[in-house]
Amino acid sequence: FGWTEDDMASLYTKTADRKRLAIEAIKKLQKS
Repeated sequence: FGWTEDDMASLYTKTADRKRLAIEAIKKLQKS
């Protein structure tokens, strides 16, 4: 059993989404 391309892609996407959401949250805090 090993990593598949789909597993790596979904893992990367989840990390990228989390990073993007964090950046958006920071921007919202800075605006107010």
